[in-house]
Order: sequence, then structure tokens, then C-alpha cells
Amino acid sequence: MANRIKTPALQLNYIMILHSQNFSVNQIVDKLKEEFGSEARTKRVVQRMIQGMGAKHQTQWQRHRTKGEDCALIADAMGAVWMRSGGKKTEPTQEEVEWLIWICKRVPTLPPYYQWVMATMYRIESLKPQPEYARYESFLNLKPWESNENMMAYNQIYNFNEFFNDHFR
Repeated sequence: MANRIKTPALQLNYIMILHSQNFSVNQIVDKLKEEFGSEARTKRVVQRMIQGMGAKHQTQWQRHRTKGEDCALIADAMGAVWMRSGGKKTEPTQEEVEWLIWICKRVPTLPPYYQWVMATMYRIESLKPQPEYARYESFLNLKPWESNENMMAYNQIYNFNEFFNDHFR
């Protein structure tokens, strides 16, 4: 059996975020090549990774079941996602909306696009047989984006710049 090379977290997160914004496999591969050059994962690897990212959870957002104030949270985040994705992502799924509302309410001071990113990270992590949320929880609890003091507290546990670069490209 051939040795498999584990995909670095930075590329894995980048793939997840681009996939959540409706980039095609070919577009993801092209962006990986731009960002990571010869270290970029191949089309086959990207395809395999995307297959494991919850394609079965693609129920259309049920707007009529969403509270009005929650719709405003979704609109703010989706506007930011639409801009960042170049208009590729316009419709969230029901599962994406549920995670997004939870994140928006939990950390209302996190900018809307980054709320989307964190919701995506939690959603993908929840699909794993043994999800590990500790790093995400520390980030949300300590709110390093709010002040230098918070960033220093977070840096005692994790490196903020490393976390930010790994998750918010």
C-alpha cells in the first residue's frame, strides 16, 4: 500500500472554505496552485476531500422557518460571502444557516465573513467521527480579534497568527 501524505491543515481549511463558497473542483485546484505552488494538492485529492464534506447535507434553506432577526444575521454574513466568492455563493443550505446563526449569536463582534468561516469550520468538524472543537472554542471564547489583551491570552494557548492564516485565508 502506498504511503499517503496528509494534507496540511492550511490547505484543508482553504479547500473547505472555497468548497463552501461553491467553487468548482477545478477552480479550487487552480487557487491551491496560486497559493501553494508545487505543494498544492491534486484534483483527485481535492475531489476525495470534498466527497467527505457532507454533500448529503444540502437541504435548501427553509426561510419561512427562520426568525426575522436571524434572517438579518444571515443576510450580513451572506453578503460578505457573496462579495468574497465573487458571486459564486448565493444560497446557503439549511445546515449552513443553522451553524451560521449559532456562530453569529455566539460571537456577534466577529466580522460577518469570518462568522461564515467559523460556521463552516464547525460544520465540517461536526461531520468527523470524533470532532475536536477545542481550538475553535478557545478562539471564540477568548475573542482575540477584539483586543491586544485578548490576543495575548489566546497566544498563551495557540498562536493567533497561525490560527488566522490557517482558517481565514
